[in-house]
Amino acid sequence: MGWYSFFNDFQTAIVGTLGFLGVMATLWQNASLARGVEEERIKSVKLSAKKAAIEELKFFKRIYENGIEGMRPDADQSLMVPRIKRVVTTDMMPEIALLDGQDAHVAIDALLTIDEIDRSLTLIATAVNEQYFTISAGAFETLQGMYSGRLDKLKGALQKLEQ
Repeated sequence: MGWYSFFNDFQTAIVGTLGFLGVMATLWQNASLARGVEEERIKSVKLSAKKAAIEELKFFKRIYENGIEGMRPDADQSLMVPRIKRVVTTDMMPEIALLDGQDAHVAIDALLTIDEIDRSLTLIATAVNEQYFTISAGAFETLQGMYSGRLDKLKGALQKLEQ
């Protein structure tokens, strides 16, 4: 039995084996390429989520800074404080959770702090509607303390996220 006879007798098995190996190599290569594409997609999602969180935190930081400095009610007047809620990152929590290391914890903690101020202001407001909180002059120092505490937290979060 020579090589010719061997190949002639087993050509179907040989071609089947070579075809199978070719298919397996193609599947392995496609899986490798798909992993690379998915890794790049996740990297892009992380970057977008981090930038969105940073920008929203900067926005609220400016609001709290202006709120602390710009609001001074007269002793007998009430203060109308607008209800401002997160818009950009409300539906992005799963993407923000993908951030590396402590970034996810820091970003989520800071964003939830923003959400929490709405509930906190409800406690000191004399009246609440869909757009405003009415804060009496007597509760103004409490309001400033709330804004100041949130401002410190936002500044710390921004500093960590922007590194």
